[in-house]
Amino acid sequence: MSENVIILGHGPGPNGWDPGAKGWDGTYEADYLRKRILPTIKKYLPQNANVSFVTDKNVYAYSSMGDYVGKVVTELHLDAFDSPTARSGHVIIHGDYEPDKLDLAIRDVVQKYVGVRYSHKGQKGISGRTDLRNPSLAKKHNINYRLVECAFISSKEDMSLLDKNLDAFCRDLINVILGSSNESAATTTGKSFLESIKAGAIRSWHEHKVLPSLVGAQAALESGWGQSGLAKNGKNLFGIKAGSDIPSTKKGKYPTKEFIDGKWIEVEAYFRHYDNWSESVADHGAFFTSTDFRKDNYKAVISEKDYKKAVAAILQPIAKSSYATDPNYASKIIDIIEKNNLQAWDKEAFDNSIVPEKKPIPKPVEKPAPSKITGEAYTVKGGDTLSDIATRSGISLANLIAWNSIKNANVIKVGQVLKLKKPASPQATNTYTVKSGDTLSEIAAKHGMTTNQLTNLNDIKNPNLINVGQVLKVSGSQKAVDKTYTVKSGDALSLIAQRLGVSVNHLTTKNGIKNANLIYPGQKLKY
Repeated sequence: MSENVIILGHGPGPNGWDPGAKGWDGTYEADYLRKRILPTIKKYLPQNANVSFVTDKNVYAYSSMGDYVGKVVTELHLDAFDSPTARSGHVIIHGDYEPDKLDLAIRDVVQKYVGVRYSHKGQKGISGRTDLRNPSLAKKHNINYRLVECAFISSKEDMSLLDKNLDAFCRDLINVILGSSNESAATTTGKSFLESIKAGAIRSWHEHKVLPSLVGAQAALESGWGQSGLAKNGKNLFGIKAGSDIPSTKKGKYPTKEFIDGKWIEVEAYFRHYDNWSESVADHGAFFTSTDFRKDNYKAVISEKDYKKAVAAILQPIAKSSYATDPNYASKIIDIIEKNNLQAWDKEAFDNSIVPEKKPIPKPVEKPAPSKITGEAYTVKGGDTLSDIATRSGISLANLIAWNSIKNANVIKVGQVLKLKKPASPQATNTYTVKSGDTLSEIAAKHGMTTNQLTNLNDIKNPNLINVGQVLKVSGSQKAVDKTYTVKSGDALSLIAQRLGVSVNHLTTKNGIKNANLIYPGQKLKY
């Protein structure tokens, strides 16, 4: 097995200490990597792991990467930019390459905890570069290499997310680097877990016509191979939620991540509690037909014998409402099925001569279907969660958050009235409060009006006399103000476009540039 090398970016160089980028709070990149990320990764490093760390030199300041031939190299950095709105991480590889499995697995970790930007070869969160030293040297020596920009150190939002999730981020990062992620490789513990639920999974086919391989893979993924808090404390392997109709003794509140509007957010929700894993597996089989909505939504799952088609059937567009929000859910489930040969479970279930002995298991708690929420508004009741309201109303969690301007999805109050319909667009006429230094002509220009239109709309007799705090009616909304970037020595238009997250064509058109190769230091570019 190849040695894994993890390089901590910047640090000691031939001309002294290179601190790297300066963070929003004054912390430098090299220090954060060595003092925060490195010890946290080491905390989750398995004994005798084949990995070494490079902290004693700034690899970018040395002439060759020949020392790393034959090794798998991951170089960690933190990005920076002079715009405070620049955020999210990415994985950089040489522009001639397709991202490999490790590149994509690391991308998934960054996306889960911080978010990602850029795209290469159709893969979001991957950046292909031909102008960077180390990727180019790695290509020259045929080294398996990637540079990971974990987050923008110049972004308060990015670093707050990274600080909050540092333990989980570093744990998942070292797991995928070493190829021991719970989601992609079954350890001895994983194999034991699968054996413990095999009989119940096969029984799901005979009783509910749900494919055993799908049951087993979902249980492994959703429960972290039986190691999640919900699996241990609530014996819930599938993340099945509990509505307000479930008694408090049969449910518990847990944090959960939802992938909404291109990023992961953490919310709290109530989940079912069972007496044992067998009860959880049995309830999972019944889940797909427990209500009229689920019978219709998941009808393509029932009796499907092809595991890839069965996985597709629980997600959109085949299902009207997806079982999971994770955009990589299908590939993760299929990966577990194939790596653990769960197709053999399916063959065993299809053989009618092999019907597993049905052991007595506690009967799932009989519960009425959750009451459906209708109408254009809903008043929050005790025990409600936002995700529960979303499920019962048939409205996506993302829309509920947006339509009600909710900043924290975990905080709703009893008696709060939630809109269940998209608010109508605001009327064209808005207001503007006069600030110190404002003139009527400037206010008019900002809102696409003439001074005469503004004076007539507000019945102003003297256009030279307006008062601070005066509220003026304005027609339309304020025009967007162009942002600018000042060209620095060594800049190229393609690099600037990549940093700003726009296309080269956008910059040339916006700034009337006829020759994309001709820009000069000090030039201000609108974007």
